[in-house]
Amino acid sequence: TLHVLREGRLEKLRLLGVDTEEVRDNGPGSKPATGLGRAASAHMKELLRCDEKGQPRADAAPASIELEFEGGQEERDTFGRLL
Repeated sequence: TLHVLREGRLEKLRLLGVDTEEVRDNGPGSKPATGLGRAASAHMKELLRCDEKGQPRADAAPASIELEFEGGQEERDTFGRLL
């Protein structure tokens, strides 16, 4: 899940077709965090020019992304994330 600023609002975004290991353990019954999940998270933060906490780095311009929606229609999942 990415957090993006869209039209002045912070939105949660899920990338379709991207499946990674878990990054954090969310308690009983959840999948455990893995080293591969943490590595994938670190790589995405590097691509998006974020610090370890996921905030824009002070030494780099914020990354800009373009959203494309399948069929041109915005969709959301059951958690309210943009797909």
